[in-house]
Amino acid sequence: MDTQVEREILAAHADQLNAGLRGPAAYPPMTGGQQHTLTPFLLLAELLSEVLVLVEPSPTFVQRLGHELAWQPRGVNCHSWSGIARGS
Repeated sequence: MDTQVEREILAAHADQLNAGLRGPAAYPPMTGGQQHTLTPFLLLAELLSEVLVLVEPSPTFVQRLGHELAWQPRGVNCHSWSGIARGS
């Protein structure tokens, strides 16, 4: 199967979920093979969209994180620190 076409089908389904459309009647047009392959993913996406809720960080958290990131030394990452922790 063409993975680009599959991605487009999944993206179209995500758009439909965001618009509040659910169920097989709202699925994008698919061939029989695409239905067989993609229906489990479409059903999972619908289930997750019902279970997960949109969260937004508090303004205090955003401000604190921004401050911490602004003052973090440039060029330092977890790999840089691992050698220091091991004494290498």
